[in-house]
Amino acid sequence: FYSTTDDGKFESSKTPEYFYRAQFYFDRASDLDPDNYALLMHAGYFLQYYDNKTVASLSRSYFEKASGVGMQFQRPLISIGLIELESFTNPLSTLEALKRARSRKYYDEGREDPRLGYLAYLECCALCLNAQRENGSERHSTLGKAAERLADAAKAPSKDWIAISGYFEEDRSRYFAILESEPQLDRKSTRLNSSHANI
Repeated sequence: FYSTTDDGKFESSKTPEYFYRAQFYFDRASDLDPDNYALLMHAGYFLQYYDNKTVASLSRSYFEKASGVGMQFQRPLISIGLIELESFTNPLSTLEALKRARSRKYYDEGREDPRLGYLAYLECCALCLNAQRENGSERHSTLGKAAERLADAAKAPSKDWIAISGYFEEDRSRYFAILESEPQLDRKSTRLNSSHANI
């Protein structure tokens, strides 16, 4: 199904029957083996399209099930955070999912190192989105926290930065531009941009 989409957008596919056929088999498989972490993660990932809220909700439900089975892993909760951020533009739900992820010891099966830099980066995105809906001192406080999270993510070159680099520019215009609207944060934002350029 994915190969029939344009830029990974669910609504661009001309053959949705492929999607619903695959969804049917994922649902049947999970009915037969409801505690299979890998299966639940694959199903959630297959359904993870941000441009269709109905499909995104189904994806979120699979990741919730996976988070209950693999209670030591961050990845299903990070995936939920991404859905809340990208599909539902809900910064508070995003932050709640990421907070839950922070309490877990491992990132995923076979990838044990926790993704603290990535979590900080996504928290910054959510805080910037939330600040867009605020005013005055409340907004300034939220942006201060966002800048701190971005600084945490950029402290040192890491695998997280390598993964982030592919979508940093898009996120910069969508989320981080608001940081430059705060004069007291502008200098820190400039340093972070320089840090990213050197990685």
